[in-house]
Amino acid sequence: ERARLKVGQLSISLRQRSLIHARQGRPDEALADAERSLRVAQEAQGAKPHSSFTGAAWLSLARLHEAAGRGEDSRSAAREAKAH
Repeated sequence: ERARLKVGQLSISLRQRSLIHARQGRPDEALADAERSLRVAQEAQGAKPHSSFTGAAWLSLARLHEAAGRGEDSRSAAREAKAH
């Protein structure tokens, strides 16, 4: 369980860095960190059906896609976030 918390903290850090990149006008770096945050969160989630880390990572992706004008990708990521 402790290892999962550390992985969860990494996911949070990546999401926060993603937001910083987005605010600095670096969308490619923002998206890369958000996607890595999602992978890390899903790894920590394992077989559990829901995870706040995973949901938050999906929500970050939804916001980044929306900001980039990728509406369908944004809506898809938002649906995934809602499931968690």
